[in-house]
Amino acid sequence: MYTDASCYHAALGTLLLDAFPGTDPALLLGSQTGTRVVLRDGGLLFGDVVPGLLATLRSRGCLLERTRAAAGGGAAGLAELLAGGTPVVVELDTYYLDHFWMNRGQVHALHSVVLRGFDARERTVRVTDPGDVVFLDERLPLAALEPALGREDLGQSWLTMAPTGTWCPPAPADLAAEWAVHVDALGARGRRWLSGAELAGALDERIDGLFAGPRGGGSDPDAVPRLQHGIWNYHHTLRWFGRYLRALGATHAAAAAAAAVERAAQDLLVVRSLLRHTGPEDPARADRHRTEARRRLDRIARGLDDAAARLAALPGVDRA
Repeated sequence: MYTDASCYHAALGTLLLDAFPGTDPALLLGSQTGTRVVLRDGGLLFGDVVPGLLATLRSRGCLLERTRAAAGGGAAGLAELLAGGTPVVVELDTYYLDHFWMNRGQVHALHSVVLRGFDARERTVRVTDPGDVVFLDERLPLAALEPALGREDLGQSWLTMAPTGTWCPPAPADLAAEWAVHVDALGARGRRWLSGAELAGALDERIDGLFAGPRGGGSDPDAVPRLQHGIWNYHHTLRWFGRYLRALGATHAAAAAAAAVERAAQDLLVVRSLLRHTGPEDPARADRHRTEARRRLDRIARGLDDAAARLAALPGVDRA
């Protein structure tokens, strides 16, 4: 049984464990540090995390294809894939997932599960949701998933692994090139995507506005929920990168970088929780939470800068 708090990492990790038994999924999924955040119109725009994960897998020789459900024939196309024996990671709408106790019937959001072992006669499939707080591993009628697949168009997709996919451990020269990318993603300034340290600073600059007005975010009541979702995803990116560094059994400098990154990931989770208590209802409490969020964001920025410096000092790292 394999679970994780990140549905993307958990579902892909389950698929990878089936394909490469005994291989730590962190070695295949963890070499990713980008925030995928840009500044736009004075706000923070978080991009889709899946392309980064697929690029990481591609660098390890694991070729996965992403298909929009609408373009792939919807439920009929999915059934055809499953009937052919292809395991699938599919993004579904939580609003229609009976087992998803947190958001069932309340929120339209994408969530990844693994579908395997289709029974063409019974029209059932093994559904594995390895998310740690909603864990499910049962056979269900495929028809029960159809509303979550296409009743509302949220951009549902599915992921399949190409049959030629093979796990290729990184060579030392490849690792050195990766370190340079991670150094920039964690601590660089002025690049297209915000680095992790820049993201912490940008959040700090916006804290007053986030703690103002109804539900935070001033005149935009959805600003805080959107931000929480983006922080949640980046928290997992950092957490898995820490796992990756440890799984490599790397040098002391890399182990120290892992500790700094993992601490930053946990602090991000605290900031996300503090943002739940925005708004003017209790000004004294809002002041305490704002102060604590700023303290954590400052520590995140310093920690990610420290991690970047430690990785930059590793042998062979050449930043362009």
